[in-house]
Amino acid sequence: MVNISDALTEFEQLRRPIVDEYQEAAYESLLFFENLKDYMHLDPLPFAYKLMMRSGKIDIENLRRRDPAFVSRYEESIK
Repeated sequence: MVNISDALTEFEQLRRPIVDEYQEAAYESLLFFENLKDYMHLDPLPFAYKLMMRSGKIDIENLRRRDPAFVSRYEESIK
């Protein structure tokens, strides 16, 4: 017979890191939008880049794999 308390404890231990990671990404995103005025001066490409990178879940190499043309245009725009 499965001990429910033990099962819940194990579930918590397995899921907590994943939930914490998403909570941190959500918080970083919240901060971005709360401080949106700090980014309104940016041109469209740097603004879009900042928007996509706001949570920290995507890095430049991940974005490059997803959309190499965008990253190339972004990198040209900041030279």
